[in-house]
Amino acid sequence: MVKEEIKLLEEPAIDCACKVHAELEKMVEFHLEEGDTRFERLNYKIGESARKVLAQQLKEAKKAIKYLLTLGTEMIFSSDKEFSDLLKVKISMLSDMISN
Repeated sequence: MVKEEIKLLEEPAIDCACKVHAELEKMVEFHLEEGDTRFERLNYKIGESARKVLAQQLKEAKKAIKYLLTLGTEMIFSSDKEFSDLLKVKISMLSDMISN
């Protein structure tokens, strides 16, 4: 029963990540519109680059959300030392993935 409840968190968590992504895109657009119009081509390239980075980070955020929820379901009712050690390694890997 608890595992199903954890699975129910996936959609709202991904929706939240998408909403944050949309707000960040709005901020990029706002700052580009308010920026110096003498360098339109540069502003375009900056906007293009920012959108690419944001899209990639959204993809990574979705993977991280799914991964964390999977870890949560695997962790339930587990007090096994070997599993606990493996979980620490997985969390460390996720942390590295997020920080890059």
